[in-house]
Amino acid sequence: MSADIREEWDRVFSRLGTAPGGEDAWLERWRSLLEANRDAPVLDLGCGAGEDTHFLSRWGFEVVAADFSEKALELTGRLAPQTETKLVDLTRDLPFPDAHFGTIVGSLSLHYFPWPETVKILDDVRRCLVPGGYLLARLNSTNDARYTAARKEEIEPNFYLVNDSPKRLFDRGDVYRLFSAGWKIEDAGERTTSRYGDKKTLWEIVARKPANP
Repeated sequence: MSADIREEWDRVFSRLGTAPGGEDAWLERWRSLLEANRDAPVLDLGCGAGEDTHFLSRWGFEVVAADFSEKALELTGRLAPQTETKLVDLTRDLPFPDAHFGTIVGSLSLHYFPWPETVKILDDVRRCLVPGGYLLARLNSTNDARYTAARKEEIEPNFYLVNDSPKRLFDRGDVYRLFSAGWKIEDAGERTTSRYGDKKTLWEIVARKPANP
């Protein structure tokens, strides 16, 4: 990603200051899956202001919090000071070993890219998971009222410029196509959260890396 995009995300998180966007405890639903791989660390990929990292740390998991924004990592460090933070550009190979994480959390961080790049990122995410490890992801939905109403310029199907920022929206077909190779979808459904202010409709997905290729 470009320096301009990094600066824009730093501005976004600077405006948050010490008041992150709130908690919606969505990871509570998947705590049993997290516990199944407790012997391996958890990666919060695109940690933002650190709300999910805070949950995971509070539950006693070893967490690596990664983001493209240094300001986001600063906020995460305040909220979960015992957590390792890592500056990461998703458009480059992830700087982590193969089969290192038991679970990777990607909440609203994987939908900013053209389709081939999104597939490549998911392949790299799978590389970093232990066999049988889980990706817990949330993605923008085509049914989200904010994006349905927004003025946007289509770049490719379901991929838009919204206020000069690229956003991919997912329908059911997109979700299953994205995870069709190398993944087993354990759960996928649309949910609504108010964590980000107005009600937001998103896809919540649990995808497992097969234990045997």
